[in-house]
Amino acid sequence: MMSDYIEKRFGQRPRGIWLTERIWEPQIASLLNEAGIEYTNIDDAHFTYSGLQAKDMFGYYVTEDNGATLKVFPTDKTLRYTVPFKLPEVTIEYLKSVADESGKSATLADDGEKFGVWPGTHKWVYTDGYLENFCRALENNLDWIEIKTFSEYIDSAPPMGRIYLPTASYEEMMEWALPASSIKGYEHFIQYLKQNNAYEPNKPYVRGGFWRNFMAKYVESNLMNKKMLYVSAKANSSKNPDTEILQEVWRAQCNCAYWHGLFGGLYLNYLRHAVYHHLINAENLLDKKSLPVSLPRLEYTDYDADGNKEIIYETKKINCYISPYYGASIMELDARDSCFNLSNCLARREEAYHAKIREAEKNLSKNSDSQPKSAHDIVRVKESGLDRFLSYDRNNRFSFIDHFVPIHTTLEDFILSRYEEIGDFAGRPFKVIQHNKDKKNSFFTACNAYRRTLHEDWRKRRSCPHDPFRKRNLHKAVADQPENYQLDGGPPIHPLPAASFPCRQCEEGKSEDKTVRVENFNRHLSAAELYCDENKPPKDAHEHEAEADAWLRPVIRRKFRLACFSHE
Repeated sequence: MMSDYIEKRFGQRPRGIWLTERIWEPQIASLLNEAGIEYTNIDDAHFTYSGLQAKDMFGYYVTEDNGATLKVFPTDKTLRYTVPFKLPEVTIEYLKSVADESGKSATLADDGEKFGVWPGTHKWVYTDGYLENFCRALENNLDWIEIKTFSEYIDSAPPMGRIYLPTASYEEMMEWALPASSIKGYEHFIQYLKQNNAYEPNKPYVRGGFWRNFMAKYVESNLMNKKMLYVSAKANSSKNPDTEILQEVWRAQCNCAYWHGLFGGLYLNYLRHAVYHHLINAENLLDKKSLPVSLPRLEYTDYDADGNKEIIYETKKINCYISPYYGASIMELDARDSCFNLSNCLARREEAYHAKIREAEKNLSKNSDSQPKSAHDIVRVKESGLDRFLSYDRNNRFSFIDHFVPIHTTLEDFILSRYEEIGDFAGRPFKVIQHNKDKKNSFFTACNAYRRTLHEDWRKRRSCPHDPFRKRNLHKAVADQPENYQLDGGPPIHPLPAASFPCRQCEEGKSEDKTVRVENFNRHLSAAELYCDENKPPKDAHEHEAEADAWLRPVIRRKFRLACFSHE
Protein backbone atom coordinates (compact mmCIF):
# COMPACT_ATOMS: atom_id res chain seq x y z
CA MET A 1 0.00 0.00 0.00
CA MET A 2 2.83 2.41 0.88
CA SER A 3 4.66 1.51 -2.34
CA ASP A 4 1.50 2.18 -4.36
CA TYR A 5 1.08 5.56 -2.69
CA ILE A 6 4.71 6.61 -3.28
CA GLU A 7 4.56 5.54 -6.92
CA LYS A 8 1.35 7.47 -7.45
CA ARG A 9 2.63 10.53 -5.59
CA PHE A 10 6.20 10.71 -6.89
CA GLY A 11 6.14 8.64 -10.08
CA GLN A 12 8.77 6.20 -8.81
CA ARG A 13 8.15 2.86 -7.14
CA PRO A 14 10.47 2.35 -4.13
CA ARG A 15 13.02 -0.45 -4.39
CA GLY A 16 14.21 -0.35 -0.78
CA ILE A 17 12.96 0.08 2.76
CA TRP A 18 14.12 1.55 6.05
CA LEU A 19 14.04 -1.38 8.45
CA THR A 20 12.29 -0.34 11.66
CA GLU A 21 14.86 0.10 14.44
CA ARG A 22 17.19 -1.98 12.22
CA ILE A 23 15.70 -5.08 13.83
CA TRP A 24 16.79 -8.08 11.81
CA GLU A 25 15.50 -11.64 11.76
CA PRO A 26 16.45 -14.10 8.99
CA GLN A 27 12.87 -14.52 7.71
CA ILE A 28 12.70 -10.78 6.96
CA ALA A 29 14.55 -11.47 3.68
CA SER A 30 11.68 -13.52 2.24
CA LEU A 31 9.00 -11.22 3.67
CA LEU A 32 10.51 -8.14 2.02
CA ASN A 33 11.21 -10.01 -1.20
CA GLU A 34 7.55 -11.04 -1.39
CA ALA A 35 6.58 -7.39 -0.90
CA GLY A 36 8.70 -6.36 -3.89
CA ILE A 37 11.54 -4.84 -1.84
CA GLU A 38 15.04 -5.22 -3.28
CA TYR A 39 17.28 -3.85 -0.52
CA THR A 40 17.51 -2.49 3.01
CA ASN A 41 20.20 -1.15 5.34
CA ILE A 42 21.14 -2.35 8.81
CA ASP A 43 23.95 -1.59 11.25
CA ASP A 44 27.48 -2.69 10.49
CA ALA A 45 27.43 -4.40 13.91
CA HIS A 46 25.02 -6.99 12.45
CA PHE A 47 27.72 -7.95 9.95
CA THR A 48 30.46 -8.23 12.57
CA TYR A 49 28.27 -10.74 14.43
CA SER A 50 28.60 -12.91 11.30
CA GLY A 51 32.38 -12.62 11.41
CA LEU A 52 33.08 -9.74 9.02
CA GLN A 53 35.72 -7.15 9.89
CA ALA A 54 35.76 -3.36 9.56
CA LYS A 55 37.46 -3.54 6.16
CA ASP A 56 34.53 -5.60 4.81
CA MET A 57 31.86 -2.93 5.41
CA PHE A 58 32.26 -0.78 2.28
CA GLY A 59 29.66 -2.10 -0.13
CA TYR A 60 26.60 -4.36 0.10
CA TYR A 61 25.86 -8.07 0.41
CA VAL A 62 23.15 -10.52 -0.63
CA THR A 63 21.27 -12.68 1.85
CA GLU A 64 18.36 -15.06 1.31
CA ASP A 65 15.64 -16.98 3.10
CA ASN A 66 14.32 -20.11 1.40
CA GLY A 67 15.72 -18.85 -1.90
CA ALA A 68 14.17 -15.36 -1.67
CA THR A 69 17.02 -12.83 -1.91
CA LEU A 70 17.56 -9.39 -0.41
CA LYS A 71 20.45 -6.93 -0.72
CA VAL A 72 21.68 -5.52 2.59
CA PHE A 73 23.91 -2.47 3.18
CA PRO A 74 26.00 -2.15 6.37
CA THR A 75 25.48 1.34 7.79
CA ASP A 76 28.76 2.90 8.91
CA LYS A 77 28.72 3.49 12.68
CA THR A 78 31.39 6.20 12.53
CA LEU A 79 29.21 8.19 10.14
CA ARG A 80 26.18 7.65 12.37
CA TYR A 81 28.02 9.11 15.34
CA THR A 82 29.78 12.00 13.59
CA VAL A 83 26.72 13.19 11.61
CA PRO A 84 25.48 15.54 12.98
CA PHE A 85 27.23 15.38 16.37
CA LYS A 86 30.74 16.31 15.25
CA LEU A 87 32.05 19.15 13.11
CA PRO A 88 31.84 18.47 9.33
CA GLU A 89 35.62 18.39 9.12
CA VAL A 90 35.67 15.28 11.34
CA THR A 91 33.43 13.40 8.89
CA ILE A 92 35.48 14.48 5.89
CA GLU A 93 38.70 13.33 7.54
CA TYR A 94 37.16 9.94 8.29
CA LEU A 95 36.07 9.50 4.66
CA LYS A 96 39.60 10.35 3.52
CA SER A 97 40.99 7.68 5.83
CA VAL A 98 38.91 4.90 4.24
CA ALA A 99 38.90 6.07 0.60
CA ASP A 100 40.87 4.23 -2.10
CA GLU A 101 40.78 3.63 -5.86
CA SER A 102 38.48 0.60 -5.68
CA GLY A 103 35.30 2.68 -5.68
CA LYS A 104 33.97 1.18 -2.45
CA SER A 105 31.08 2.87 -0.65
CA ALA A 106 30.52 4.10 2.89
CA THR A 107 26.84 3.97 3.81
CA LEU A 108 25.13 6.76 5.75
CA ALA A 109 21.51 6.13 6.76
CA ASP A 110 20.05 7.37 10.01
CA ASP A 111 17.09 8.82 11.89
CA GLY A 112 15.84 12.19 10.66
CA GLU A 113 15.06 13.17 14.26
CA LYS A 114 18.77 13.69 14.84
CA PHE A 115 18.40 16.82 12.73
CA GLY A 116 16.35 18.93 15.11
CA VAL A 117 14.25 16.67 17.35
CA TRP A 118 16.82 15.20 19.73
CA PRO A 119 17.81 17.47 22.63
CA GLY A 120 20.07 20.32 21.52
CA THR A 121 20.13 19.33 17.84
CA HIS A 122 17.78 22.01 16.46
CA LYS A 123 20.04 24.84 17.58
CA TRP A 124 23.18 22.98 16.54
CA VAL A 125 21.92 21.84 13.12
CA TYR A 126 20.08 24.99 12.02
CA THR A 127 20.84 28.04 14.17
CA ASP A 128 24.54 27.26 14.49
CA GLY A 129 24.73 26.24 10.83
CA TYR A 130 25.87 22.61 11.02
CA LEU A 131 23.67 21.38 8.15
CA GLU A 132 24.73 24.15 5.78
CA ASN A 133 28.39 23.69 6.68
CA PHE A 134 28.16 19.92 6.21
CA CYS A 135 26.62 20.23 2.73
CA ARG A 136 29.24 22.82 1.77
CA ALA A 137 32.01 20.49 2.97
CA LEU A 138 30.68 17.73 0.71
CA GLU A 139 30.48 20.11 -2.26
CA ASN A 140 34.08 21.18 -1.71
CA ASN A 141 35.24 17.56 -1.94
CA LEU A 142 33.23 16.27 -4.91
CA ASP A 143 36.46 15.69 -6.79
CA TRP A 144 36.96 12.52 -4.76
CA ILE A 145 33.54 11.97 -3.06
CA GLU A 146 30.70 10.63 -5.22
CA ILE A 147 27.23 10.83 -3.64
CA LYS A 148 24.78 8.12 -4.78
CA THR A 149 21.46 6.68 -3.70
CA PHE A 150 21.20 3.00 -2.78
CA SER A 151 19.54 2.13 -6.09
CA GLU A 152 22.18 3.99 -8.10
CA TYR A 153 24.97 2.13 -6.35
CA ILE A 154 23.27 -1.28 -6.79
CA ASP A 155 22.92 -0.58 -10.53
CA SER A 156 26.61 0.33 -10.82
CA ALA A 157 28.36 -2.15 -8.50
CA PRO A 158 28.02 -5.90 -7.78
CA PRO A 159 27.51 -7.28 -4.27
CA MET A 160 30.57 -8.09 -2.17
CA GLY A 161 29.29 -11.58 -1.46
CA ARG A 162 26.69 -13.70 0.31
CA ILE A 163 25.96 -13.34 4.02
CA TYR A 164 23.62 -14.78 6.64
CA LEU A 165 22.93 -12.46 9.54
CA PRO A 166 21.88 -13.41 13.09
CA THR A 167 18.98 -11.78 14.90
CA ALA A 168 20.08 -8.30 15.95
CA SER A 169 19.31 -4.62 16.24
CA TYR A 170 21.55 -1.68 17.05
CA GLU A 171 23.74 -2.17 20.10
CA GLU A 172 21.72 0.00 22.48
CA MET A 173 18.44 -1.68 21.53
CA MET A 174 19.83 -5.13 22.30
CA GLU A 175 20.99 -3.85 25.68
CA TRP A 176 17.55 -2.42 26.46
CA ALA A 177 15.92 -5.75 25.55
CA LEU A 178 17.70 -7.41 28.48
CA PRO A 179 16.02 -7.67 31.90
CA ALA A 180 16.91 -4.72 34.14
CA SER A 181 19.06 -6.87 36.43
CA SER A 182 20.98 -8.25 33.45
CA ILE A 183 21.60 -4.78 32.02
CA LYS A 184 23.53 -3.86 35.13
CA GLY A 185 25.78 -6.88 34.73
CA TYR A 186 26.13 -6.22 30.99
CA GLU A 187 27.24 -2.63 31.63
CA HIS A 188 29.71 -3.72 34.32
CA PHE A 189 31.19 -6.31 31.96
CA ILE A 190 31.67 -3.78 29.17
CA GLN A 191 33.25 -1.35 31.63
CA TYR A 192 35.60 -4.10 32.77
CA LEU A 193 36.64 -4.85 29.19
CA LYS A 194 37.25 -1.17 28.46
CA GLN A 195 39.36 -0.71 31.57
CA ASN A 196 41.51 -3.61 30.41
CA ASN A 197 41.68 -2.44 26.76
CA ALA A 198 39.84 -5.58 25.70
CA TYR A 199 36.52 -4.18 24.50
CA GLU A 200 37.22 -3.02 20.93
CA PRO A 201 39.05 -6.18 19.76
CA ASN A 202 36.32 -8.39 21.29
CA LYS A 203 33.32 -6.20 20.52
CA PRO A 204 31.73 -8.58 17.94
CA TYR A 205 31.47 -11.21 20.67
CA VAL A 206 29.76 -8.97 23.22
CA ARG A 207 26.03 -8.76 22.55
CA GLY A 208 22.87 -7.90 24.44
CA GLY A 209 19.47 -9.55 24.10
CA PHE A 210 16.90 -10.33 21.43
CA TRP A 211 14.31 -7.69 20.49
CA ARG A 212 11.34 -10.01 21.06
CA ASN A 213 12.36 -10.25 24.71
CA PHE A 214 10.56 -6.92 25.22
CA MET A 215 7.37 -9.01 25.20
CA ALA A 216 8.75 -11.05 28.10
CA LYS A 217 10.16 -8.01 29.89
CA TYR A 218 6.89 -6.05 29.66
CA VAL A 219 3.61 -7.97 29.92
CA GLU A 220 1.87 -4.87 28.51
CA SER A 221 3.88 -5.16 25.29
CA ASN A 222 2.99 -8.82 24.97
CA LEU A 223 -0.73 -8.15 25.51
CA MET A 224 -0.76 -5.47 22.80
CA ASN A 225 1.09 -7.78 20.43
CA LYS A 226 -1.27 -10.69 21.08
CA LYS A 227 -4.31 -8.44 20.74
CA MET A 228 -2.94 -7.31 17.38
CA LEU A 229 -2.38 -10.91 16.26
CA TYR A 230 -5.85 -11.91 17.50
CA VAL A 231 -7.59 -9.10 15.60
CA SER A 232 -5.36 -9.59 12.55
CA ALA A 233 -6.37 -13.25 12.39
CA LYS A 234 -10.04 -12.29 12.50
CA ALA A 235 -9.53 -9.59 9.86
CA ASN A 236 -7.76 -12.02 7.51
CA SER A 237 -10.15 -14.92 8.07
CA SER A 238 -12.03 -14.24 4.84
CA LYS A 239 -10.68 -14.75 1.31
CA ASN A 240 -11.10 -11.05 0.54
CA PRO A 241 -10.26 -9.08 3.70
CA ASP A 242 -11.81 -5.64 4.00
CA THR A 243 -9.20 -2.93 3.27
CA GLU A 244 -10.61 -0.51 5.84
CA ILE A 245 -10.32 -3.14 8.57
CA LEU A 246 -6.81 -4.12 7.50
CA GLN A 247 -5.72 -0.49 7.62
CA GLU A 248 -6.82 -0.29 11.25
CA VAL A 249 -4.77 -3.40 12.05
CA TRP A 250 -1.72 -2.03 10.21
CA ARG A 251 -1.93 1.25 12.11
CA ALA A 252 -1.83 -0.73 15.35
CA GLN A 253 1.42 -2.39 14.22
CA CYS A 254 3.43 0.82 14.63
CA ASN A 255 6.64 -0.31 16.33
CA CYS A 256 7.11 2.62 18.71
CA ALA A 257 4.57 1.51 21.33
CA TYR A 258 5.92 -2.01 21.83
CA TRP A 259 9.33 -1.35 23.42
CA HIS A 260 11.11 0.95 25.84
CA GLY A 261 14.72 2.08 26.09
CA LEU A 262 15.78 5.56 27.10
CA PHE A 263 12.79 7.16 25.39
CA GLY A 264 9.06 6.92 26.03
CA GLY A 265 7.88 4.14 23.74
CA LEU A 266 5.76 1.71 25.75
CA TYR A 267 5.78 4.17 28.67
CA LEU A 268 3.79 6.74 26.65
CA ASN A 269 0.15 5.94 27.37
CA TYR A 270 -1.10 7.76 24.28
CA LEU A 271 0.89 5.39 22.06
CA ARG A 272 -0.66 2.37 23.77
CA HIS A 273 -4.11 4.00 23.65
CA ALA A 274 -3.67 4.54 19.90
CA VAL A 275 -2.78 0.88 19.34
CA TYR A 276 -5.86 -0.31 21.24
CA HIS A 277 -8.07 2.31 19.58
CA HIS A 278 -7.31 0.98 16.11
CA LEU A 279 -7.62 -2.67 17.15
CA ILE A 280 -10.95 -2.20 18.92
CA ASN A 281 -12.24 -0.17 15.98
CA ALA A 282 -11.19 -2.99 13.65
CA GLU A 283 -13.25 -5.39 15.79
CA ASN A 284 -16.22 -3.05 15.65
CA LEU A 285 -15.97 -2.88 11.86
CA LEU A 286 -15.69 -6.66 11.67
CA ASP A 287 -18.87 -7.14 13.69
CA LYS A 288 -20.65 -4.42 11.73
CA LYS A 289 -19.79 -5.98 8.37
CA SER A 290 -20.30 -9.59 9.47
CA LEU A 291 -24.07 -9.73 9.85
CA PRO A 292 -25.74 -11.31 11.65
CA VAL A 293 -23.50 -10.62 14.64
CA SER A 294 -23.35 -13.46 17.16
CA LEU A 295 -23.05 -11.55 20.43
CA PRO A 296 -22.41 -12.07 23.24
CA ARG A 297 -19.49 -14.38 22.47
CA LEU A 298 -17.44 -16.35 24.95
CA GLU A 299 -14.14 -18.04 24.05
CA TYR A 300 -11.72 -20.09 26.15
CA THR A 301 -8.26 -20.02 24.55
CA ASP A 302 -4.58 -19.32 25.18
CA TYR A 303 -4.93 -15.72 24.03
CA ASP A 304 -1.59 -14.34 25.26
CA ALA A 305 0.52 -17.40 24.32
CA ASP A 306 1.72 -18.16 27.86
CA GLY A 307 0.64 -21.80 27.96
CA ASN A 308 -2.51 -21.01 29.99
CA LYS A 309 -5.99 -20.41 28.65
CA GLU A 310 -7.84 -17.12 29.07
CA ILE A 311 -11.54 -16.25 28.90
CA ILE A 312 -12.58 -13.79 26.18
CA TYR A 313 -16.07 -12.37 26.69
CA GLU A 314 -17.41 -10.06 23.96
CA THR A 315 -20.66 -8.10 23.87
CA LYS A 316 -21.85 -5.14 21.82
CA LYS A 317 -20.60 -2.76 24.50
CA ILE A 318 -17.53 -4.39 26.03
CA ASN A 319 -14.71 -6.84 25.47
CA CYS A 320 -13.47 -8.52 28.62
CA TYR A 321 -10.31 -10.65 28.79
CA ILE A 322 -9.94 -12.68 31.99
CA SER A 323 -6.80 -14.50 33.10
CA PRO A 324 -7.76 -17.41 35.41
CA TYR A 325 -4.06 -18.23 35.78
CA TYR A 326 -3.33 -14.76 37.16
CA GLY A 327 -5.80 -14.54 40.03
CA ALA A 328 -8.87 -14.64 37.76
CA SER A 329 -8.11 -10.99 37.05
CA ILE A 330 -9.28 -8.87 34.15
CA MET A 331 -6.31 -8.00 31.96
CA GLU A 332 -8.28 -6.09 29.34
CA LEU A 333 -11.65 -4.35 29.50
CA ASP A 334 -12.62 -2.53 26.31
CA ALA A 335 -15.35 0.09 26.03
CA ARG A 336 -16.23 -0.60 22.41
CA ASP A 337 -18.24 2.57 21.78
CA SER A 338 -15.21 4.74 22.50
CA CYS A 339 -12.60 2.21 21.30
CA PHE A 340 -10.83 2.50 24.64
CA ASN A 341 -9.13 -0.15 26.77
CA LEU A 342 -9.94 0.73 30.38
CA SER A 343 -7.25 -1.65 31.65
CA ASN A 344 -4.43 -0.09 29.64
CA CYS A 345 -2.21 0.65 32.64
CA LEU A 346 1.55 0.15 32.91
CA ALA A 347 2.97 -1.52 35.99
CA ARG A 348 5.79 0.27 37.78
CA ARG A 349 8.96 -1.77 37.52
CA GLU A 350 12.65 -1.30 38.07
CA GLU A 351 14.65 -0.05 35.09
CA ALA A 352 18.42 -0.17 34.80
CA TYR A 353 18.60 3.59 34.21
CA HIS A 354 16.96 4.35 37.57
CA ALA A 355 20.42 4.08 39.13
CA LYS A 356 21.63 6.64 36.58
CA ILE A 357 18.75 8.96 37.50
CA ARG A 358 19.83 8.86 41.12
CA GLU A 359 23.38 9.63 40.06
CA ALA A 360 22.26 12.40 37.69
CA GLU A 361 20.45 14.16 40.55
CA LYS A 362 23.81 14.61 42.24
CA ASN A 363 25.08 16.40 39.12
CA LEU A 364 21.90 18.43 38.50
CA SER A 365 23.70 21.76 38.60
CA LYS A 366 26.54 20.76 36.27
CA ASN A 367 26.45 22.11 32.72
CA SER A 368 27.30 20.25 29.53
CA ASP A 369 29.42 21.40 26.62
CA SER A 370 27.95 23.33 23.70
CA GLN A 371 27.99 20.47 21.17
CA PRO A 372 24.98 18.11 21.36
CA LYS A 373 25.41 14.52 22.44
CA SER A 374 23.80 11.39 21.11
CA ALA A 375 20.51 10.77 22.92
CA HIS A 376 21.98 7.45 24.08
CA ASP A 377 24.59 9.36 26.11
CA ILE A 378 22.20 11.86 27.76
CA VAL A 379 20.83 11.34 31.27
CA ARG A 380 18.73 14.22 32.57
CA VAL A 381 16.34 14.87 35.43
CA LYS A 382 13.89 17.76 35.38
CA GLU A 383 13.73 18.17 39.14
CA SER A 384 15.42 16.94 42.26
CA GLY A 385 14.04 14.21 44.50
CA LEU A 386 12.65 12.02 41.72
CA ASP A 387 14.11 8.93 43.37
CA ARG A 388 11.40 9.09 46.05
CA PHE A 389 8.88 8.12 43.36
CA LEU A 390 10.77 4.97 42.36
CA SER A 391 8.34 2.45 43.84
CA TYR A 392 7.55 -0.77 42.03
CA ASP A 393 4.34 -2.77 41.73
CA ARG A 394 4.20 -6.33 43.06
CA ASN A 395 1.60 -7.45 40.54
CA ASN A 396 0.55 -6.70 37.01
CA ARG A 397 -1.91 -3.82 36.88
CA PHE A 398 -4.91 -5.98 36.13
CA SER A 399 -8.40 -5.46 37.53
CA PHE A 400 -10.00 -7.46 40.36
CA ILE A 401 -6.80 -8.83 41.84
CA ASP A 402 -7.74 -9.90 45.37
CA HIS A 403 -5.61 -8.53 48.21
CA PHE A 404 -5.93 -9.30 51.91
CA VAL A 405 -4.13 -6.69 53.99
CA PRO A 406 -4.02 -5.66 57.68
CA ILE A 407 -6.67 -3.21 58.85
CA HIS A 408 -4.09 -0.45 59.38
CA THR A 409 -3.04 -0.45 55.69
CA THR A 410 -3.35 2.99 54.05
CA LEU A 411 -3.70 4.13 50.46
CA GLU A 412 -0.17 5.51 50.63
CA ASP A 413 1.07 2.04 51.60
CA PHE A 414 -0.42 0.72 48.38
CA ILE A 415 1.01 3.59 46.32
CA LEU A 416 4.50 2.97 47.70
CA SER A 417 4.13 -0.85 47.58
CA ARG A 418 4.99 -1.20 51.25
CA TYR A 419 1.81 -2.98 52.35
CA GLU A 420 1.74 -6.44 53.91
CA GLU A 421 0.01 -9.14 51.89
CA ILE A 422 -1.62 -11.54 54.38
CA GLY A 423 -3.11 -13.78 51.73
CA ASP A 424 -1.88 -15.29 48.50
CA PHE A 425 -4.88 -14.84 46.23
CA ALA A 426 -3.10 -12.07 44.28
CA GLY A 427 -1.81 -13.59 41.07
CA ARG A 428 -2.58 -17.15 42.19
CA PRO A 429 -3.84 -19.58 39.51
CA PHE A 430 -7.60 -20.20 39.49
CA LYS A 431 -9.30 -23.25 38.05
CA VAL A 432 -11.91 -22.67 35.36
CA ILE A 433 -15.10 -24.71 35.64
CA GLN A 434 -17.62 -24.57 32.82
CA HIS A 435 -21.01 -25.42 34.29
CA ASN A 436 -24.13 -26.42 32.35
CA LYS A 437 -22.78 -26.09 28.83
CA ASP A 438 -26.30 -25.69 27.51
CA LYS A 439 -26.50 -22.39 29.40
CA LYS A 440 -24.78 -19.93 27.13
CA ASN A 441 -21.99 -17.71 28.44
CA SER A 442 -21.48 -19.16 31.93
CA PHE A 443 -18.03 -19.71 33.39
CA PHE A 444 -16.69 -20.19 36.91
CA THR A 445 -13.19 -19.69 38.21
CA ALA A 446 -12.16 -21.18 41.55
CA CYS A 447 -8.99 -21.11 43.63
CA ASN A 448 -7.68 -22.59 46.86
CA ALA A 449 -5.46 -20.15 48.75
CA TYR A 450 -4.28 -19.39 52.27
CA ARG A 451 -4.91 -16.46 54.56
CA ARG A 452 -2.73 -15.58 57.55
CA THR A 453 -4.87 -15.51 60.70
CA LEU A 454 -2.19 -14.36 63.15
CA HIS A 455 -0.56 -10.96 63.20
CA GLU A 456 2.98 -10.99 61.74
CA ASP A 457 4.60 -9.30 64.76
CA TRP A 458 2.75 -11.62 67.16
CA ARG A 459 4.06 -14.67 65.33
CA LYS A 460 7.58 -13.34 65.58
CA ARG A 461 7.31 -12.95 69.36
CA ARG A 462 5.75 -16.33 70.10
CA SER A 463 6.22 -19.83 68.83
CA CYS A 464 3.15 -21.12 67.06
CA PRO A 465 2.53 -24.89 67.42
CA HIS A 466 -0.10 -24.97 64.68
CA ASP A 467 -0.14 -23.94 61.04
CA PRO A 468 -0.57 -20.12 60.95
CA PHE A 469 -2.41 -20.42 57.66
CA ARG A 470 -6.03 -21.36 57.17
CA LYS A 471 -7.37 -22.60 53.91
CA ARG A 472 -9.85 -20.41 52.03
CA ASN A 473 -11.69 -20.75 48.79
CA LEU A 474 -12.47 -17.86 46.49
CA HIS A 475 -14.77 -18.28 43.55
CA LYS A 476 -15.49 -15.78 40.81
CA ALA A 477 -18.47 -16.34 38.57
CA VAL A 478 -18.84 -14.73 35.16
CA ALA A 479 -22.19 -14.53 33.39
CA ASP A 480 -24.19 -12.28 31.11
CA GLN A 481 -27.18 -12.33 33.48
CA PRO A 482 -27.49 -13.11 37.23
CA GLU A 483 -28.81 -16.58 37.98
CA ASN A 484 -28.33 -19.39 40.46
CA TYR A 485 -25.13 -21.40 40.17
CA GLN A 486 -23.77 -24.68 41.38
CA LEU A 487 -20.05 -25.44 41.77
CA ASP A 488 -18.98 -28.64 40.03
CA GLY A 489 -21.70 -30.80 41.53
CA GLY A 490 -21.67 -28.98 44.86
CA PRO A 491 -24.44 -27.07 46.64
CA PRO A 492 -26.52 -24.39 44.90
CA ILE A 493 -25.31 -20.81 45.24
CA HIS A 494 -27.81 -17.96 45.31
CA PRO A 495 -26.63 -14.50 44.17
CA LEU A 496 -27.55 -11.76 46.64
CA PRO A 497 -27.76 -7.98 46.07
CA ALA A 498 -24.48 -6.10 46.30
CA ALA A 499 -25.98 -3.26 48.34
CA SER A 500 -24.66 -4.57 51.65
CA PHE A 501 -23.43 -7.75 53.25
CA PRO A 502 -21.82 -8.88 56.52
CA CYS A 503 -18.09 -8.66 57.07
CA ARG A 504 -16.24 -9.86 60.16
CA GLN A 505 -13.10 -8.03 61.27
CA CYS A 506 -10.86 -9.84 63.77
CA GLU A 507 -8.13 -8.25 65.86
CA GLU A 508 -6.20 -9.56 68.85
CA GLY A 509 -8.59 -10.27 71.70
CA LYS A 510 -11.78 -9.10 70.00
CA SER A 511 -13.92 -9.42 66.92
CA GLU A 512 -17.06 -7.79 65.69
CA ASP A 513 -19.56 -8.13 62.86
CA LYS A 514 -20.08 -5.20 60.56
CA THR A 515 -22.19 -4.42 57.55
CA VAL A 516 -20.06 -2.88 54.82
CA ARG A 517 -21.72 -0.56 52.36
CA VAL A 518 -20.75 -0.70 48.71
CA GLU A 519 -18.84 2.38 47.52
CA ASN A 520 -19.90 3.51 44.05
CA PHE A 521 -17.15 4.63 41.68
CA ASN A 522 -19.69 5.86 39.14
CA ARG A 523 -23.11 4.87 37.93
CA HIS A 524 -21.75 1.76 36.20
CA LEU A 525 -19.11 0.45 38.61
CA SER A 526 -19.25 -0.79 42.17
CA ALA A 527 -17.02 -2.86 44.42
CA ALA A 528 -17.39 -4.88 47.60
CA GLU A 529 -15.24 -6.74 50.09
CA LEU A 530 -15.18 -10.46 50.68
CA TYR A 531 -17.12 -12.21 53.45
CA CYS A 532 -14.99 -14.41 55.71
CA ASP A 533 -16.13 -16.19 58.87
CA GLU A 534 -13.21 -16.85 61.23
CA ASN A 535 -15.29 -19.10 63.53
CA LYS A 536 -16.10 -21.84 61.03
CA PRO A 537 -13.53 -24.55 60.31
CA PRO A 538 -12.04 -24.41 56.81
CA LYS A 539 -13.80 -26.59 54.31
CA ASP A 540 -13.66 -26.87 50.53
CA ALA A 541 -16.69 -25.78 48.55
CA HIS A 542 -17.37 -29.23 47.14
CA GLU A 543 -17.34 -30.69 50.69
CA HIS A 544 -20.02 -28.31 51.94
CA GLU A 545 -23.47 -29.87 51.96
CA ALA A 546 -25.66 -26.85 52.62
CA GLU A 547 -26.63 -24.15 50.21
CA ALA A 548 -24.59 -20.94 50.26
CA ASP A 549 -25.10 -17.31 49.38
CA ALA A 550 -22.89 -15.15 47.17
CA TRP A 551 -22.67 -11.38 46.80
CA LEU A 552 -22.63 -10.03 43.28
CA ARG A 553 -20.00 -7.43 42.40
CA PRO A 554 -21.25 -5.81 39.15
CA VAL A 555 -18.77 -4.59 36.57
CA ILE A 556 -21.04 -3.25 33.83
CA ARG A 557 -24.67 -3.09 34.88
CA ARG A 558 -26.93 -5.60 33.10
CA LYS A 559 -24.16 -6.53 30.68
CA PHE A 560 -21.49 -8.25 32.74
CA ARG A 561 -21.33 -9.42 36.32
CA LEU A 562 -18.52 -10.74 38.46
CA ALA A 563 -19.54 -12.62 41.62
CA CYS A 564 -17.10 -12.96 44.52
CA PHE A 565 -17.84 -15.12 47.51
CA SER A 566 -16.14 -17.09 50.23
CA HIS A 567 -17.18 -20.62 50.95
CA GLU A 568 -15.81 -22.95 53.61
